[in-house]
This record gives sequence, C-alpha cells and structure tokens, in this order.
Amino acid sequence: MKTSALLIILILCNTSALLSESISHLVRDINPWLFVALEILLVLGYYLNKTIKEIRQTFDFDCNDLNLLVTKSKK
Repeated sequence: MKTSALLIILILCNTSALLSESISHLVRDINPWLFVALEILLVLGYYLNKTIKEIRQTFDFDCNDLNLLVTKSKK
C-alpha cells in the first residue's frame, strides 16, 4: 500500500509538472520528453507493483485451519 500511494503521488506531481503553466516556467529549460518518459516509467512501476501484489495474494498459502487425518497403524 505504501509503494502504491507513493507511486500515485509521484504520477500526479509529474503530470501537474507537464500540464501546469506556473510550473512550466520553473522547468522550461528541461526537455519535456524527460517528463513524458518519467511518467511512463512511473505508470509502469505502478502497474508492476499492483500486479506483483495481486500475484502474491493469489499464491498466499494459509495452513492455520488445516486438519490432517492421522491414523494409527495396526501391529
């Protein structure tokens, strides 16, 4: 959850840097394609994080309520 929240915050900040007029004056010397590439990397990171989290939850094996049948051998 912490990683997802951080990635969403970074995506929003990066998007606002691309679209905001006032921020564009601060970053006017920086190539805008750098921000576009960073945006793509952040979205991919968010997607991979969510996918790995879902896979981990799918394969989580809980043995707490496992009842085994134990039989005694006849001698």
